[in-house]
Amino acid sequence: MGDLRLVVLCVFAVAHCSVKGPKPMDAAPQCSQVSECSVPNDKDPQCVSTDCSDGICEFLALEERTPCLSDTGVICSDGVCVQCLIDLDCSDGQECIQATKTCGVGHCTNATQDGDETDVNCGGSCMPCDTGNGCLAPEDCESQICDMGICAAPVCGDGIPQSGEFCDDGNQDNHDDCPDGPGGTCSVGQCGDGFVQTKGSRIEECDGDGVGTPGVTAECDMNCMTTVCGDGVINSNNNETCDDGNDSNSDACPDGPGGSCQAAFCGDGFVLLGVEECDGDGNGNGGETALCDDDCTFPTCGDGNMNFSAGETCDDGNLEVRDDCPDGPAGTCRVASCNDGFWHVLGSGQETFLDCDGSCLACPRNLLLSELQVFDTAVQYIEYYNPTPQTVTLENTYLADYNTYYEITQGTVTLDPSDFLVKFPDGATMGGNGYGVVMLGDGTTFQTAHGFPPDFDLSPADTVSTAMSGTYTPMSRVGPLEEMVVMFVWDGSAPRVYDIDYLVFGNTALGMDKSSVVGYAMETSPVMQSLMPPTFTGRSYQRCDFSEGTERKNSGNGLSGHDETSENLFDTFRPGLPTPRATNDCLIP
Repeated sequence: MGDLRLVVLCVFAVAHCSVKGPKPMDAAPQCSQVSECSVPNDKDPQCVSTDCSDGICEFLALEERTPCLSDTGVICSDGVCVQCLIDLDCSDGQECIQATKTCGVGHCTNATQDGDETDVNCGGSCMPCDTGNGCLAPEDCESQICDMGICAAPVCGDGIPQSGEFCDDGNQDNHDDCPDGPGGTCSVGQCGDGFVQTKGSRIEECDGDGVGTPGVTAECDMNCMTTVCGDGVINSNNNETCDDGNDSNSDACPDGPGGSCQAAFCGDGFVLLGVEECDGDGNGNGGETALCDDDCTFPTCGDGNMNFSAGETCDDGNLEVRDDCPDGPAGTCRVASCNDGFWHVLGSGQETFLDCDGSCLACPRNLLLSELQVFDTAVQYIEYYNPTPQTVTLENTYLADYNTYYEITQGTVTLDPSDFLVKFPDGATMGGNGYGVVMLGDGTTFQTAHGFPPDFDLSPADTVSTAMSGTYTPMSRVGPLEEMVVMFVWDGSAPRVYDIDYLVFGNTALGMDKSSVVGYAMETSPVMQSLMPPTFTGRSYQRCDFSEGTERKNSGNGLSGHDETSENLFDTFRPGLPTPRATNDCLIP
């Protein structure tokens, strides 16, 4: 019959394998021709081939599944016509009973626990059982878990990879390559699974909420590294809108030490180079500071941006110091007030000179030099008098005894050791209808001579009286025979001074004359000025006329508009016994 070729065919299950092709049968009797050979009684002639070879009967089973037709079957198997080889050969839900190769109801489908089943129609040689059915071994269960004779549901962490699981090492640890602890996924560990991997093939600093909920959090970036401004990863959950990772707080994304990782803006507290001059304190605390305006520019009085932190209470930006907000050169940007050092004449201002008149104290325009003690050089003093009932300010008021005193506006003062240029202290005032005394020396000497201290003196070391400021020496005195004395005001910046009162005695050549000086009106020529009448030891020069006689009352250089050089001093003064801070003898009826 030629070579016998055997082919193994597995159909649907390992249990249903059969040999396909002719199969030798038991040896038969001797023969001389094939007709002498009869098929054995346990075989079906439809499923067996007969041959007489070398005088011997040979019977070969036809190929498995060769069609046949008999009361016993429809396909050949091992030389016999049978009904089935596998369940698919049967109909109406029957199965192929392997012992008889006939279709019928088997023990795996008979709704009865029998055979080697561990539960009804499952386990043993039947299909694996579902969860909750009986079992003897793991293979009896679909879940491959037989727990105390019952098939259990698969559990991540039970050490058995099940359907839907990619791993299950059974160590109940969510921090290695296979998170299979409480809440674990039994999926290969990766960034974003919600479990922080601290061992195994990769190391994470964080992952989601760390207990199984994945995603970016305020504390954890999408690369499973702890959120840090400057790490180069934008974390919107941490309110980051940028993170360029260059560790600089001076560019468009401040992400250096203390950085915000939010797009740079004025007020974020970081200085954006090339755009901002300043920003808050420069270390992350934004807003206005004493060193930075709220528009991120350096505060400057006059920039139109009021900076309360820098002490400003106004800033109208017009660079004018004479209006309601002095913000010009040397301005303060504080609402104009008395004693602020600015001549408030614009806006609501009504000052007629620096810090006086209007809502301030009266200007000292009406003050008079009322007595001059010069012959007693040890106790020289200058008395002044306020003939009005108003208190006047003495701020910005000066006394001098040389005729170029007005050059103070040029910032240069050169004096002889015996001369003086002195200023009343800040805050000094003069009551209405009152007298004041300046001692040309120390107050103690004056007090010894007159029984009370002077109002001011020229001795800073002496504590009896307040010292005048300015330029003087211990030798500063009024010449007993010839000299001039002038009281004037200057605001500290204007190019001119304003006279209040002026005296000259002994020699008109020592008198003042600003007629040729730019900015001043014509004054009485020294040769035409009236000298005070002579006096002598034990006597002082005393004013006897508070109307200043025939002094010209307009077009002068005085604060009141008077020409102080035009007073007829010879008529308005008399010698008399010294009466400091008291009514002069010539005025007593």
